[in-house]
Amino acid sequence: MNQSQNQSHTMDFTGRAVLVTGGTRGLGAALARAFLASGADVMVCGRGTPAALPSSGGREASFRAADLRDPAAAADLVT
Repeated sequence: MNQSQNQSHTMDFTGRAVLVTGGTRGLGAALARAFLASGADVMVCGRGTPAALPSSGGREASFRAADLRDPAAAADLVT
């Protein structure tokens, strides 16, 4: 996919909240950066505090520690 094709698929997430699990590194961090670039307010979660949070265009994701193997922690994350 070339640059112009990629830009035609950009979505506007302005004013929307996005939760990215495993968003502190790898594919999750890339998704978090893409959502930030699309205007979303992004929270990433993981089991440990990351060295750096995903950012894009001067915007940075927020972070919340959560072990989603625990159903109570998962429920607490979204309430």
